Amino acid sequence: MKVGKKYEVIQAGRKGYKNRIVGTVIEEYPSLYSFQTKNYRTNINKSDLACGDYTAKPI
Repeated sequence: MKVGKKYEVIQAGRKGYKNRIVGTVIEEYPSLYSFQTKNYRTNINKSDLACGDYTAKPI
């Protein structure tokens, strides 16, 4: 993932639950990415992306 690009991130939960986040990567830290959506910031751990809890697609 690159800083400044827009991504759609989907969090897979229990029983088919999915949470969709669309935002821009604004900062990259050693262990997480910081996303800016319309009204708030969200942090996503790199380990969650690696293990498959989250999937990220560029828009």
